[in-house]
Amino acid sequence: MTIGARIKKLMDQKELSTRRLGAAIGVSGVTVHQWVTDKARPREAALASLSAYFNVPAGWILFGDDAPLASCSIDDGEYVTIPLLAQFAGCGEMVLAQDMKVVQMIKVAREWFRQRATFFSSFRNLHIVVASGDSMEPTIADGDFCVIDSGQKELRADAVYSLCYGGGIYLKRIQRHPNGHILLISDNQRYSPMELADQDTLNVIGRVVLAFNAHKI
Repeated sequence: MTIGARIKKLMDQKELSTRRLGAAIGVSGVTVHQWVTDKARPREAALASLSAYFNVPAGWILFGDDAPLASCSIDDGEYVTIPLLAQFAGCGEMVLAQDMKVVQMIKVAREWFRQRATFFSSFRNLHIVVASGDSMEPTIADGDFCVIDSGQKELRADAVYSLCYGGGIYLKRIQRHPNGHILLISDNQRYSPMELADQDTLNVIGRVVLAFNAHKI
């Protein structure tokens, strides 16, 4: 199924004409017609609008069910729309690594994010996972949204990473030793460090650059 076919499928579900969809997201009906006939592709701002209007991941519009992890973030110049993955990351007990598909897109102002996050490689490399457990408290609490930069996969001292290891997903601080050993450190002192026994099975998802909590009051 092409990009145009996927957009047409979404339109058919809401019984929308090209003109009505265009009016809803701020483009012309001619532009929508070019999309559904695959004569043009939605640009980033329009893609973000389509994603929000139909409540589907932008990655699905572009790539279908096989959307690659690193291709889903959208940067339209003023806002960045970050994919939330259908995945918890363990801060304590191991959380099994299963499906990394996108379940929601979260839109934030670029300047808001830039002022709060530590160094990150690109807005396009950002993804969000939800922390599970208390081993990284007080730095990361259970239920926090953790923004991961998938462009930073080189393990550096005193940085927190999302890691896939031994069939599980973890959020841990890294400590490297001169002998080459790597320890996974919990900020909560009730948890002992864990040494990586087999680094060949380690997959670095990315560095955690921001953690925040969103909940009802």
